[in-house]
Amino acid sequence: MAATMGRLTSVLRQQANSTVCRPLFTSTAVHNDKPEGGKSWFTKLFPEKIQAPTDAHSRLLTAKDLVYEMQIHDVKPEYMEQYKEMTEEYYPRIHQSSEFPGEVKGSWYTAFGYQDQAVHLWIYRDGYDGVTRSEEALLGDKEMREFIEKRQNMLRARSNQLLLEFSFWGEPEPREGFNVYEMRSYQLKPGTMIEWGNNWAKAVPSRRGYTEREINELKKQLGPDW
Repeated sequence: MAATMGRLTSVLRQQANSTVCRPLFTSTAVHNDKPEGGKSWFTKLFPEKIQAPTDAHSRLLTAKDLVYEMQIHDVKPEYMEQYKEMTEEYYPRIHQSSEFPGEVKGSWYTAFGYQDQAVHLWIYRDGYDGVTRSEEALLGDKEMREFIEKRQNMLRARSNQLLLEFSFWGEPEPREGFNVYEMRSYQLKPGTMIEWGNNWAKAVPSRRGYTEREINELKKQLGPDW
């Protein structure tokens, strides 16, 4: 384990940023039949499947077409409680809507680290096409537009990232109870993604069985560093 962690550290350009979060709410997966339709400009720009030139790359990258979106909202302190209430009301509605192609996998607010910040994780099972259609679905719904306008006034800043999962992780699942989560981000040296993924895949089984439980590890495709 120590040797593996040493190899992981060697490929880092910058050590981890770490924030401790508590859940706003969690949701169970809802199965929605997805209309096939045509491909969007977003899908054409970014291929649905990443072609891996080597076996190592193939093991590192996921075989699924899943795309994750991580939303980060910096909330004005005076609106934090109101923001939580609105999010808990509207996000499950979006999740359950047959018109919306994504699913919310979890929502958290920060307890230590960055303050007055909320983090939401969405999953799109039909890849980048679902990301494009999600915006169309929200803007086409009057009630959702009103929710977004109200939320805008509560935020100091907001950003999002599009991410892909590593092949050695499954999808994150809701957990019972009031849990505490740690969110980390690592900046890797250029060209070390494969080495990082292969070594981390070896390290994960060694961590299991302790008090903490891993949720997921994702690699950023688009968006600012967190």
